[in-house]
Amino acid sequence: VYFNPLVSVQLPDSTNTTTHHIKYGVIEKTDLIDDLLYWKYLYIAGRMHKPTVLFENAFDAQILDAQEKNIQAALSAALLINSEDGCTADDVIDIQRLFESIANISYAGDPRMKVGGEDPDKVSKLVQSPGQMQRWINLYKQPIDTLTSKGLVSIDWNCDNPKIDWDVRDHSAQVELSKYLPSTLPTRQESVLTGRVLASALASIVSPAAKCQSMKGIISAGVGKSIRYASAKFAKGWKV
Repeated sequence: VYFNPLVSVQLPDSTNTTTHHIKYGVIEKTDLIDDLLYWKYLYIAGRMHKPTVLFENAFDAQILDAQEKNIQAALSAALLINSEDGCTADDVIDIQRLFESIANISYAGDPRMKVGGEDPDKVSKLVQSPGQMQRWINLYKQPIDTLTSKGLVSIDWNCDNPKIDWDVRDHSAQVELSKYLPSTLPTRQESVLTGRVLASALASIVSPAAKCQSMKGIISAGVGKSIRYASAKFAKGWKV
């Protein structure tokens, strides 16, 4: 995917038009579907783990089907990672923590997070900013209900702070969850899939992809704009 940042556009509001800066990307359809289904780079797939706005008629059935599988895989991966990451004794996972784990999939292993090239609070802001929690619930309610219908998890959607309950020590449940992961992940071949092994495998995908994407940005946006964009990112990372 090739991104062009800091593009000035005029957007209307209630009284007049205001100049905003946006970033847009261009990607081949086949590359998009491959990343959604197989997490080859976890770049666009990772972005689409999070709430997004879909333009009407912008995506065909093939892309929408791949996105459904991408979302279900992200949910399963987050549950498996949390199963070895300090769950409470009764195996209850707070839904906010679950969503932050999903948001973190595409940032774990990203070298920009380690050197201050991204806002260190970005993951929590993606989930906790005003209005975001309901957007996450709208995106993941159906995938969670799918796991509920199979008896893998349980959740009470009627409470103010829903929590997911599942037996993290149930090997058969872990096996069933792993079936939703992309078939190309090396962890699918593990006889016992641990959250630590899965997290490490995902980070090993994100890291080289993020480095490559940073280099592509210089080509697609130009040196000057890339420097200004990177400077703004570092300002957030270092809270300048």
